[in-house]
Amino acid sequence: MRHRRLSDAVQVLEQLDREFHEITAVRDLLSYAREELATTQRREAVTRSSEAARALLESQEFDRAIDTLKDALRSYPGDDALSNLLQSAVSGKTEWERQKALAEALPASQALVARQRYQEALACIDAFQSRHAPDQALSDLRKRAQTEWDLQQRIDAMGRILGEARGLIEQGRASTATRLLHDATARYPEDPQLAALLELAETKLVEQKRAEAVQQAVGQAASFTEMFQFDRAVDVVEEGLKKYPHDIALMELGSRTAMVSLPTL
Repeated sequence: MRHRRLSDAVQVLEQLDREFHEITAVRDLLSYAREELATTQRREAVTRSSEAARALLESQEFDRAIDTLKDALRSYPGDDALSNLLQSAVSGKTEWERQKALAEALPASQALVARQRYQEALACIDAFQSRHAPDQALSDLRKRAQTEWDLQQRIDAMGRILGEARGLIEQGRASTATRLLHDATARYPEDPQLAALLELAETKLVEQKRAEAVQQAVGQAASFTEMFQFDRAVDVVEEGLKKYPHDIALMELGSRTAMVSLPTL
């Protein structure tokens, strides 16, 4: 109504201005009426655009609402009402997209964790968080997935280490097994299986070194006996018995060496 009255007033004043152009009061009144009409037209256009945008936002047609507001701002740049509504529309679109993505990411990640597919779950959560604001439920789920994934990696690593170490011990490579297990216990100092297997490997290593030393002593003593150097053979055996006083092989060798070293009557 106001728009129509102002438009009619402008038309009347324009007619009067043409007839009485020299009258300043008519020109001033026409200028004022034109300004009022432009203001009213702008206000009504802004209201129409705002109402149209709000209706689109209510139906979640965010892109159309944003386009409507941008078009209006091109006609009326700097309008506070349009600018504020545009900002609200952009924020609404961002949150709507976030909620939609969250509705997909959360159950998908939960299912992956339940199936112990931790790497995929972490990737799914990280993909969401790289594009959207954080979500507490997803953040908590990520901590759980990371913790369980670390534990699974540790269990797998322990299984490989224990299997390799047992194989080395069975092959008689106690020294290599001991080094492997020392490194592993440095990483996992609280694991009882590692500690027990390390103790076994060290025992086997001691036994292996003893067997090698005894074998070396027996070999040396046998060589000296073949050369009729019985005193030297006896010395080798006695030295070996000092280190390993209860070794049967050395004790038997000592007895035989002592007998052959006796002078013949």
